[in-house]
Amino acid sequence: MDIYIIRHGQTESNKQKKWLGRNDEDINDSGYKQILDAKKMIEHIEFDICFSSPYKRTMTTANILLGAKVPILIDERLSDRDFGFLGDGSNSRYTSEFWNYYLNKSDYGVEPLQELFRRTKTFIDYLKNKYNDKCILIVSHAATIRSFHYNIVGYNNTTNMLSFQVNNGQIFKYHL
Repeated sequence: MDIYIIRHGQTESNKQKKWLGRNDEDINDSGYKQILDAKKMIEHIEFDICFSSPYKRTMTTANILLGAKVPILIDERLSDRDFGFLGDGSNSRYTSEFWNYYLNKSDYGVEPLQELFRRTKTFIDYLKNKYNDKCILIVSHAATIRSFHYNIVGYNNTTNMLSFQVNNGQIFKYHL
């Protein structure tokens, strides 16, 4: 199974370095250009199915990339990390401690990292069971993609989860 994961195009909040989390916002003009560039990179790939987070920014991205070529299915497990009361991005209390898997910090209503890892792991297992011989495109968010990455390549108590950078419109490929 080949899995391609792409982060949605840039939003105005991304541009302002704010966390969107579960807030809904569509991509901006720069995000649209990013996704058109990404589309050129994957237009030769024959996807069997696409899964997307339910937000405007991911759905717009999926539709630009694929149009009506393949089914685009919504899955809540691909949602962005819930940043709780810090979701508007204006609060500096969100720190690297929120990315310590073993600390599993959930202050201010932030979704615990172990919960994020659990939901992406259940999605990976679902794909393995149902789509094992398929080529899949996933459209999601930086935090969720980071969680996918570490669920696939592994991690331990010394892993710096923030060392894996995920930019808007960036595509990652995994073979499982």
